[in-house]
Amino acid sequence: MISLYYRIWVDAIIKIRENPLRKEDWKWMVQVYMAMIMAIKFMFLMAILQRNIIQIYFYRLDLHFFKLGKFNLMFDFFILYFIPIFIMNYYLIFYKNKYELIIKKYKYEKGKLFVKYFLLSLFIPLLLLIGAFLFR
Repeated sequence: MISLYYRIWVDAIIKIRENPLRKEDWKWMVQVYMAMIMAIKFMFLMAILQRNIIQIYFYRLDLHFFKLGKFNLMFDFFILYFIPIFIMNYYLIFYKNKYELIIKKYKYEKGKLFVKYFLLSLFIPLLLLIGAFLFR
């Protein structure tokens, strides 16, 4: 399972690094893309776990810094889901330039693996939500 994680990262790193517009910020861009997708999947998993399986909401923040509820939700998402994954990915991939070793170890698949992962990570939760509403 960890090899798939690294293969996706290699594919994402090389694909984004190939873009001439990303010569300076490719590390941040790949980090943001991957952390966002992983955070969405983690949030979806936690929603299913808390709502349908254990029926206790334990992973949440009740901080209200903003008057608009949407900003509070975005802040909660950022603190609970995005930042922990961003930090985890940093230490697994970028700390002490570990990405250089994994690029040598795993084959580049011309961005196909990264694009599949990205699209599936976005659309599977969406399709499951639509299915859940249709078959209630």
